[in-house]
Amino acid sequence: MIKEEAVRLEKRVKDFLYLTKLDYYATQQPKYETFHVAPLLEEVIERMKPHRPDLHAAVDLQDVTAIGDQEQWKIAFENLLDNQMRYARTKLQVSVKTTSEGAVVHFWNDGPPIEEHLLNHLFEKFQTGEKGKFGLGLAIVQRIAELHNGNVWAVNEKEGVSFYVQLPVEQARGDKR
Repeated sequence: MIKEEAVRLEKRVKDFLYLTKLDYYATQQPKYETFHVAPLLEEVIERMKPHRPDLHAAVDLQDVTAIGDQEQWKIAFENLLDNQMRYARTKLQVSVKTTSEGAVVHFWNDGPPIEEHLLNHLFEKFQTGEKGKFGLGLAIVQRIAELHNGNVWAVNEKEGVSFYVQLPVEQARGDKR
């Protein structure tokens, strides 16, 4: 029990430090590069599958080239997938599509809806749902999206919950960077 608690606290400290690091990045000139979203998501999904081998995962990934810090996006996707896996009953879906606004990554699970009073505050620090841990993972995702001129939002749907992440793609770069 002590070992489990130590691991839990270590994760919390790392999340706090990472949020501080992201705040520092916001004051610096970013060094963004292009990267392929699909292979990054495939890597994250494969690495996290053993945490919930009982889940059926459907994956539909267009090959999209995005602009940004690939390592930061990897952490954002890990946090979102961890959240989805925690709440899913039996199914999980991940897809990537290109829109006029950039790339949209869609995470869906067949779990219970997000409590209405939390929906508008879900990405704030220390906001947790019923099975939430520290309320830092989604705040990290929000901060990464902001640093990349992207967006993240959650929606209760008829048979589950969806998280959407919009991130800039190569064609949408313009003079934003």
